[in-house]
Amino acid sequence: MQDRDTRKCNVVVFGINESQSEDPELRIVHDVQQVDSIMSDLDLNPESVIKNKARRLGIRQKSEMFSDAKNDVRHRRPLRMTFTDMESKFMFLKKSHLLKEKNISSKPDMTPRQRAYRQKLTEEIRVREALGEQDLVIRNWQIVKRRPPPGSAPLGTIYPVH
Repeated sequence: MQDRDTRKCNVVVFGINESQSEDPELRIVHDVQQVDSIMSDLDLNPESVIKNKARRLGIRQKSEMFSDAKNDVRHRRPLRMTFTDMESKFMFLKKSHLLKEKNISSKPDMTPRQRAYRQKLTEEIRVREALGEQDLVIRNWQIVKRRPPPGSAPLGTIYPVH
């Protein structure tokens, strides 16, 4: 439970370019600049992110392992961002789909147990979709049917004639 509390304002962001500098201070400055850039792209307040808590996850690979021309995606470690409050985190997640054109994605920071359970739910969705079910999503740790878009009626709705 304590682990979930420490992660509740965190988001893990994938696909952000990583600095190739050997100096840790320069890498941190680069990551903070990347965070500010993402926040401005989403029209969110950059002050809602705690800058000194932005950290790369995983083991850093040596700079000669990076592709010279492209900074290959396989060598981009995820970046954990910590927000000042839950509202800011949810606003970021709500708008983060706008970053797909830059090949940047994000998800809430989850405990290993939560990740394993979500993976199990995802596998169940794949099996059920292979059996013909459609529009399944995970909401509040349960598999449910996707809601129809606002203003559209579910299939089979009969409208009264006036």
